[in-house]
Amino acid sequence: MRASAWEPNALAESINGLNEAVVIRRRGPWLSLKAVEFAILEWLDWFNHRRLLAPIGNIPSAGAEARYDAARRNLPVVA
Repeated sequence: MRASAWEPNALAESINGLNEAVVIRRRGPWLSLKAVEFAILEWLDWFNHRRLLAPIGNIPSAGAEARYDAARRNLPVVA
């Protein structure tokens, strides 16, 4: 298997581990699967849109991604 084939999966696994540790175990017990799903979606929203990251200027990762995408759209197309 190529190294690049497992790298995205490793990132997903680390996020899944954070979900389990931070959301599921700390905030339980849960009354239903829907309650767990909603709590995970709330946590993911915070993780992507409100968690400030010092290495990228104390902005959320979604903000950095939006800036990056906007900058890429303004680059000239090279043939």
